[in-house]
Amino acid sequence: MFASATSAAKTALDGVVRTSTDAGAIKAAWVTYAGAIAGPKGTLDGAVATATTTWVTSTEAAYAAYDTATASPDAGANVTYRNAVRTASADLLTATTKARTDFEAATIVARAAKRALVNAAVLAYQGSAKDDAARTVLHTAIEGAQTAFEADATVGTAKTTRETAIHTARDAFRTALTTATTAYVTATSHQPAFHGLVLQPKH
Repeated sequence: MFASATSAAKTALDGVVRTSTDAGAIKAAWVTYAGAIAGPKGTLDGAVATATTTWVTSTEAAYAAYDTATASPDAGANVTYRNAVRTASADLLTATTKARTDFEAATIVARAAKRALVNAAVLAYQGSAKDDAARTVLHTAIEGAQTAFEADATVGTAKTTRETAIHTARDAFRTALTTATTAYVTATSHQPAFHGLVLQPKH
């Protein structure tokens, strides 16, 4: 199990990230954690990929059996359409996941600095009278940390890059769907009738 294999690494990470006021130590903890879970994550991803392939194969077999049983004249077009939509969906997920991962990597220094400031504010609050004035100071400090993060030039550039990549991926997805639908209509003279089309297992 991924959770049990990485529990020690997660505990070590939390021990730093939740309390440290040293941005360098927080960044190092994130890097160490990523390295520690790389092996288990690879195993998990491989298992998920294998299970997904098996699921897709069995699902396609079920769709094919239905087309055969109903003598559907659209059987070939149905397969082509499902495969095209499935590929487009997978490409969209891959691209958006990469965009978000790239953002996290590009902003790790700024995120660590923000976390250190937030931790310092929380520690100060915990040692205070915890009255309204202390809460105001806490909230102001947290807002200041977020403002500093947003104002960081690296963060601004990374955000633009992320949003551009996601927008491009969504445009590509819509184009792929349009192309697949057009091809299906050309082949069958009617719109695809896949209400509630199941393309990938939920996990």
